[in-house]
Amino acid sequence: MVNYNSNKRCAAGYICGGGADSAYPISYLSSQVNYKCPKGHFCTQGATSASSCLAGTFQNSYAQSSCKDCPPGYYCGTAGLSTPTGSCTAGYMCYGKSTIGNPTDGTVGAVCPAGSYCTTGSAKAIICEDGTKTTATTQSSCGDCAAGKWCTGSTEYACPTRRYCIAGSVRGELCEPGTYNDGTTPDLTSAAQCSACPARYYCIDGVKGSDFCESGHICLGGATTPLPAGTYGTDNNYQCPKGRYCLKAGATNANDVTTCSTSKYTYGLANDAIDDCLPCAAGSYCPTTGFEPIDCPAGSYCIKGVTTHTQC
Repeated sequence: MVNYNSNKRCAAGYICGGGADSAYPISYLSSQVNYKCPKGHFCTQGATSASSCLAGTFQNSYAQSSCKDCPPGYYCGTAGLSTPTGSCTAGYMCYGKSTIGNPTDGTVGAVCPAGSYCTTGSAKAIICEDGTKTTATTQSSCGDCAAGKWCTGSTEYACPTRRYCIAGSVRGELCEPGTYNDGTTPDLTSAAQCSACPARYYCIDGVKGSDFCESGHICLGGATTPLPAGTYGTDNNYQCPKGRYCLKAGATNANDVTTCSTSKYTYGLANDAIDDCLPCAAGSYCPTTGFEPIDCPAGSYCIKGVTTHTQC
């Protein structure tokens, strides 16, 4: 007798094989005639035996009337499963209800597309980060962009002007101050390949000749600022030296530097006008053009603008 009495049927999720006195048998043992529907199976109302969950589904609980779809990121490869068979294969996506770890039908899963990667157990692809790429499908990781390039997803681009691109670069790095990249040499791979700023100019943000160095300064190449603070004889880019003035912006050589006239001097460096040449004051003398005055010694006198002292 299937039903546990004449007017009631066994409840969904349970098996009543005969002689049941309840719609909800309490036994978990399939060796019994009346028992709870086992894991990996489902039992409709009035069932006398359990039905196995189909491939692509599973059931991890007792006393169930239906099966669960295999979850995203997993596959359920056989019938009667109480847990998924395993995780989706790296390089593939399992959307749900998949029966294999490497689905390709586009319904329950698909191959990981180019420009993305899929680790083990993926339900969806992850786009490659900027600076990395994949150009093939079914990839489990992204690789760095090649040196001299930058890339995103599956697309690779030439390293842009003003920049250099190391491996894995995200749109490259600006050439260091005092250097530039105008694109004449493409796909630079290191800062050392950026060109030195030309004479007369300073270079910032990778631009060739951002502008002239300012008057009062000498720029012979590689300047990083319009007002280089270097000194003559020591640095390539420096302040106009004592006793001289540099009127021209972008000064580079002796023709751009004017020496103060006899008995005049300059106060400090980086002078850029003839008015910066000051006459030697009374009480001092200027034996060398352009340098700071010397106090007149005891027993001598010095009138304004002289190159030597006179004995009393």
